Amino acid sequence: MDEPSSIGTFDEERAAGYDDRIRRVAPGYEALQAALPSVMGTPTPDARVLVVGAGTGAEILAMARARPDWRFTAIGRSLTAGAPVAFADLFAGGAGADPERLRAAWRRWCRQTGRSGEEVRRAFAKMERELSFASAETLDDLLPEAGFAAPTRFYQFFLWGAWRTRRVDGTAEREE
Repeated sequence: MDEPSSIGTFDEERAAGYDDRIRRVAPGYEALQAALPSVMGTPTPDARVLVVGAGTGAEILAMARARPDWRFTAIGRSLTAGAPVAFADLFAGGAGADPERLRAAWRRWCRQTGRSGEEVRRAFAKMERELSFASAETLDDLLPEAGFAAPTRFYQFFLWGAWRTRRVDGTAEREE
């Protein structure tokens, strides 16, 4: 498997194989995408959804299949106060988690899904070199400081998680 040279740059080379790579290293990626319309709540039938960091747009396509009446805009700039926000990323586990055990299970899962031992070794070495895994507790602390309600995790598979929050003005509150 050819890996782009840098995780930090999402250029044409990186985008070309992203959808295939993410499905091979992010357990349950399709299930996560399918859950997004439900997690986002019950916006009006003609809701406008802002997607920040859309990558290849896979999440937009998944939501559009479930909600063809919604309209999507993909950018990195602003969110309306009160707007629901869902995000997914790698993280270092939560309270009581054993990240090393989860990482080992994740490696085994990658091998069981058809990747060679060398592919898995290279992919995990690259992640360890180029990514920082924030803890769930760190996210709980950082998001309110950035103007979001404390997040609620709705998905986790190994060290891949997804949260829902909302943009707030002033004092952050726990997302219900």
